[in-house]
Amino acid sequence: MKKINLSKIIGTLLIAVGLLVFLSPELIQCLQKAQTDVFIKTYDEKYGRDNNGDGSEEASDELESIKEADPLYQEILSYNQSIFVDGQSGFADPWNYQQSPIDISGFEDGIFGYIEIPSMGQTFELYIGSTMDNMSKGVAIMGETSIPVGGPDTNCVIAGHRGYNRNKTFFKDIEDIEIGDMIYITNPWEKLTYRVESIDVVEPYDADAIRIQPGKDMVTLLTCHPYMSHGRYRYLVYCERYEEGTDSAVVNETEQDREYSDYLIASDGAVYPLSRNEIDKENFFRRLCAGLMAVLLIIVIINNILDAYTGRKKRSNKGIKEGDEKL
Repeated sequence: MKKINLSKIIGTLLIAVGLLVFLSPELIQCLQKAQTDVFIKTYDEKYGRDNNGDGSEEASDELESIKEADPLYQEILSYNQSIFVDGQSGFADPWNYQQSPIDISGFEDGIFGYIEIPSMGQTFELYIGSTMDNMSKGVAIMGETSIPVGGPDTNCVIAGHRGYNRNKTFFKDIEDIEIGDMIYITNPWEKLTYRVESIDVVEPYDADAIRIQPGKDMVTLLTCHPYMSHGRYRYLVYCERYEEGTDSAVVNETEQDREYSDYLIASDGAVYPLSRNEIDKENFFRRLCAGLMAVLLIIVIINNILDAYTGRKKRSNKGIKEGDEKL
């Protein structure tokens, strides 16, 4: 009976595990995308509306009638107006992830809708309340900021992890977003389009940087900076509502010219290194290691196959020889 070579089996398993470890971000991202695709399909079917609309005046009037008759929509409008009128008085600690803007009982699993960011190539579930639980599953609307249903005097601040939640990517590649890019938010009633107008880096407790700006309809993306810094600074992407065929806000790129691709000049004049090169190096190293592991695994498998074949041949030759001796 052939003896089992445990050392070979263990060695092969360890190489396979190493390969999976180095490939895990890509595998998890593929799984995350598949889950999000299922969610989007289910979400759109649930609300049974074409979130893009046909742009006609009749469709627009019908949508307005639906929103006027929906108690949940009216509650959100009231909430958005109230936090603007009282100056976001509960905004003492804007980075408290346990805050929740409004009662989430009207939304299944606390999910309000989803946000599409084409320049990042990603779509995320959008949760109400930036609790640690919500932010482990998607990106979340911070407390004391607006719910994204559009309208003046609103600023929806959407927070997402970057780097230290290693199992999922979320806003890891937020630096791929540039001024002029579009993002899209789908809520239970319609799809809203926003355009990136500016990008900034601020101190962690600069609450004024993400307050509502009177008269503006905004969405602000927020995450930590630099990558893997555990929150040394905050990276902000300011977006304003964009309507097809209308003039959007004037874009000022003088302080963020393309020649500063490795740096960002903040609104206060400070210069912050970007993390794109660091992320690229990390990705390259991880993929290189995965490639080496894959090659090593292939070599081990081929070697095992050859050993098995050689062993069978030797046993066969031995059997023939023993048979000849008996004759």
